[in-house]
Amino acid sequence: MTRSKVISGSILASAIFAVGVLVGQVMVPIPPAPKITVGANYPNMQDAQRSLVQAYAYLIQAQKNNDLQLGGYAATAENLIDQADTQIGLAAEYAAAHNK
Repeated sequence: MTRSKVISGSILASAIFAVGVLVGQVMVPIPPAPKITVGANYPNMQDAQRSLVQAYAYLIQAQKNNDLQLGGYAATAENLIDQADTQIGLAAEYAAAHNK
């Protein structure tokens, strides 16, 4: 094998490794667990947030029970729970500002 082929092979292997590292870095981070952020003035929205906290806990347990092999759907569900939690908080903020 010639020296140029060895160098080319090394460069190719390094590039493949670098792409693998970049793909690992680009993966969507897991959102934090939802928290109860809505005040007592909005008990129904608090209950909705409690339900999201419970759903998140069940989802995490399901992932552990299935060795994280849920086809990416659990990660999507985590993101949707996070979005729902955010929207509930925004709804409570809006209500507080506009329903005086």
